[in-house]
Amino acid sequence: FVLIFLTLTACEGALGLSLLVSLVRTHGGDNFNSLNALQC
Repeated sequence: FVLIFLTLTACEGALGLSLLVSLVRTHGGDNFNSLNALQC
């Protein structure tokens, strides 16, 4: 069960990361950079 959960978590993380990257590429890197500066 733990192995299945870890696999699902890894896949979900990769999916979310690819979604984030595609969003950044679509809307441009300027908004992402300002958001990054706000978080740090």
